[in-house]
Amino acid sequence: MRVLFLVCLFFALYPSFAQSQNTPRTVYTDFVTSGSTIWLLTQTGSLEQADSRTMQSTVIPPPPAPHLVAIAKDTANALVVADSAGQIWQRDEQTRQWSRMAICPFPDIYGLVVDHANRYLLITRRGIWMLGNSQCFFPADSLFLNNQTRIRSVWPQRPSAYQIVQHNQLWIGFAYGEWGGDLFVFDIDSSRFLRLQPGDFQLTLNPIASISQDNKSVYISAGLAHFVTQGIIARFTDETGHTLFKSKPYWKPIGGGNSQLQQGEYIGPSAFNPRNNCLYFYSQNGIFRGNVSQNLSTIGKWIRVAQPNLSWTGGQRNALGPAMNVQKMVFTDSGVLLFLTEHEGVGQFDGKTLRFMKPEK
Repeated sequence: MRVLFLVCLFFALYPSFAQSQNTPRTVYTDFVTSGSTIWLLTQTGSLEQADSRTMQSTVIPPPPAPHLVAIAKDTANALVVADSAGQIWQRDEQTRQWSRMAICPFPDIYGLVVDHANRYLLITRRGIWMLGNSQCFFPADSLFLNNQTRIRSVWPQRPSAYQIVQHNQLWIGFAYGEWGGDLFVFDIDSSRFLRLQPGDFQLTLNPIASISQDNKSVYISAGLAHFVTQGIIARFTDETGHTLFKSKPYWKPIGGGNSQLQQGEYIGPSAFNPRNNCLYFYSQNGIFRGNVSQNLSTIGKWIRVAQPNLSWTGGQRNALGPAMNVQKMVFTDSGVLLFLTEHEGVGQFDGKTLRFMKPEK
């Protein structure tokens, strides 16, 4: 009863989250892009293909495999997938045929990436497995930045974000709700984990939402809804971080000796657009844009460019408030923003208009 009361109180205090859904309507869990093509992975482990110009999708015949769990593309922009048995499959875009490229001997596949040298890597519960290796690489205990975590022999849960960045590094982030998050960097060429210097970016308070990059730095976005809402964006250069933007709740005077609680930005994923040198992020208040060469320390320095009307799920793992309803943001080569929502499928913003994917019925 106490939990129910707190959840009801949260939505009463923060009406922007009140439009909630208990059962997601969308079927998409991840996507990758190549030109105007969008490849989508569904919750049932199937594949769809869409054109970003029409935002309409069709089913892709899958490989002869069990449930598909991860999706990526290789350096030639061919579709690559991993299944629940640890098999990696590549699709020939001319013949539309699938070839099995590898089998990972470790169970529990969390993610699939292809590095700059076209090497396949799987993020598994036991660590990072690379094609051609007989072991999984896992960080030493001393590389865990969040001292609240106790499970350090396997990943305690599925990562919330992962991304290959410059210098052929794989960055992996985790979100633990009210317990914050954690962040790791694996140098692929040397097959070792690197030590991060997070600076004033506190992992014990910030569940990781996304990892993005420009040609010099890596940007980490994080947000938390737990009684109050807050968010942060950190910039890492040469594995050393500092806070670019922090948004926390505060009490605003409203006259008569009274004050009103103002919520911070519940920051979800972010994405960098090289066309205008701007970082974009999503929060409960919309999609914001800021030029990374300028001072972005307060929300007033950012420009809100869109305000999609999205549904929220009431409740999340390890925190009281609603689960973040946007999981991923990326820019296409043409500068169009695509974002993966929890309930409304894949959204698109071209700088003027918001559109959403139309799954095949």
